[in-house]
Amino acid sequence: MLRDTEDSFIAEYLKNVEKDRDSLGDLDLDVPFEDQLETILNATKNTIEFCYAHKKEIQLLLSDNGDTRFYNMIFHTGCEEIMKRMSQMKHIDELKMDEKDQMRMMISVQVFVHSIIGMVRVLLECSDRLAPYDVRQSILTFLRESPIASMNINKK
Repeated sequence: MLRDTEDSFIAEYLKNVEKDRDSLGDLDLDVPFEDQLETILNATKNTIEFCYAHKKEIQLLLSDNGDTRFYNMIFHTGCEEIMKRMSQMKHIDELKMDEKDQMRMMISVQVFVHSIIGMVRVLLECSDRLAPYDVRQSILTFLRESPIASMNINKK
């Protein structure tokens, strides 16, 4: 029963993530990073609203008595989503990355996703005082300091 609940949750979660990805469009790496962040922030609206609508389930499944499988599913889904979004970025195919750069990027993505899950978990605990917009603004602040933002990947 727990597995069915989690699988159903992930399926609905993915629908909202895909809506957000579709709204992202072509993110242009040539524009200033602050402008990119605003675009990224706007591409989290459906996902954050979904999390608010399923606050109790998320809190229970991610609690100390929750299910590790659920956390892992959210984590792997988040990592895959970041990679999908990055592959859609304008000029991404022009980035020159050796094996070491790729490994550093994967580590950064994984640390970032773990951090976002923890952040959403904490913010949902305050959701009676924070609107979804406030949560997105908190995520924007976090993105400014993210490991991904500080990666130094050279163009060809």
